[in-house]
Amino acid sequence: MSVTLAFSGSDTWGISGPDFLRLYIGLAVAVFLSATVVLTWLRYRPTGTDQEVRDVAGTLTPPEVAYLRGGTKGAVLCAVASLRARHLILAPGKRRLTTTRAAPPNEVFPLERAVHEAVRRQVPYRWLRGVPEVRAELDAIDARLIGIGLLSPPEHRRWVRFARLAIITVLGLGVVRLIAGIANHKPVGYLLLTLLLYAALMAVWLVVNSSLFPRTSTGRQILRHLRKRYVTLTPAHRPSW
Repeated sequence: MSVTLAFSGSDTWGISGPDFLRLYIGLAVAVFLSATVVLTWLRYRPTGTDQEVRDVAGTLTPPEVAYLRGGTKGAVLCAVASLRARHLILAPGKRRLTTTRAAPPNEVFPLERAVHEAVRRQVPYRWLRGVPEVRAELDAIDARLIGIGLLSPPEHRRWVRFARLAIITVLGLGVVRLIAGIANHKPVGYLLLTLLLYAALMAVWLVVNSSLFPRTSTGRQILRHLRKRYVTLTPAHRPSW
């Protein structure tokens, strides 16, 4: 009797609770699987041979390796550290940098030169990445790493954004249905449990796929190669930087 009363009257959106729940679960599973398959394909495409990896690794500059490892922030930090090690800039105060000469020597990398010029103009460290000259060099590094297959191209990054948006949209659909069901005085217990489970799975998925800066399989392979090659430079070995 209670079940009959619970589902009596007009259905929310013209779809009964059980029917919507079945459709919603099917949609959620389909979106999750599709997004996971797409991102897995983007990340784990075939890599080069060990020799090819070594050859490519040997062509990378320190700023490029830093960009591959830590994005724009890592590349700028690498440039600042290199300039500091050459005594071309000083850090007299917290987050404050100064130059020791008007221009760096010719052998510095383009990103280092752009960072040096920005520091000479007294740009704070936290704003270095926004300086047009620095931004241009970072974009050039990004383009090169994409060109040699170490970073995914922009269209692949758009797929990552689309996959995230699809998963979040499914949750939003369920929340809207939940609110509409409550307003229509319909039982929503099973839908609420489904949404809680979906939200938990979504949170885990988003953490695992948190990067909008995806390295390719070759890019990750090169980083592993470089870590092994320069293992003595890790902080655990207390190198004399």
